[in-house]
Amino acid sequence: MNKYILLFRGINVGGKNKLPMKALKHLLEENGYKNVQTYIQSGNVVLQSEIRPNVEHLSSEVEQQFGFLPKIMMLDRAEFDFAFNNNPYPLQEGKTVHFYFCEESPLLNMEKIERYKATSERYQVIEKVFYLH
Repeated sequence: MNKYILLFRGINVGGKNKLPMKALKHLLEENGYKNVQTYIQSGNVVLQSEIRPNVEHLSSEVEQQFGFLPKIMMLDRAEFDFAFNNNPYPLQEGKTVHFYFCEESPLLNMEKIERYKATSERYQVIEKVFYLH
């Protein structure tokens, strides 16, 4: 059985795209996924499955039951391990490191980043992961 992380984008934000985690967990279990765990109201899910989750199907299921079509990013164990193992910032400072998972390697607008980032912030892109410290 393989572990997967599903990141439901733009749900439960500002009273829009409401998706209760209990209902999401039930939907995922009805679709055959095991050991489904959700994190607060974020739409972040860890689950187990013999086969790779079909995020297009799950997105359609949410639309049918809740009236909106969420974008879902899926990470398998290797993708998450890559992001964690390539973290360019010290682990002892982990509480201030943010990982942003991108569908493809992002093109950065350096002028805007430099203009808006705090002087104490550092960032780096490694493949499809944007790290902010």
